[in-house]
Amino acid sequence: MSAGHSRDLRDLRFPGDLLDWCVMTKAELHRLIDELPDAAVDGASLLIQRVMLDQLDPEQAWVWTSEWQGQLRQSLTDLSAGRTHRYDSDEDFLASL
Repeated sequence: MSAGHSRDLRDLRFPGDLLDWCVMTKAELHRLIDELPDAAVDGASLLIQRVMLDQLDPEQAWVWTSEWQGQLRQSLTDLSAGRTHRYDSDEDFLASL
């Protein structure tokens, strides 16, 4: 991003442009971190540490968005409640759609 231009988190639309938007310089990343709400610092720190330790693939960062975390929580709730169906074959699955 060239000097004099800045991005705003409010410009971000999920989920399609997350990775495109996140292409930034280290200076932009530092500014973003400086603007984090206090309640978000621990979570951001954990994610950055996991990337640095090669425990988290940066290409998979989208899974940690609140939207995807909510969907994952809902799917786990559905599994726990037994709201699942196992199909005997691919054809049976496709026929159910």
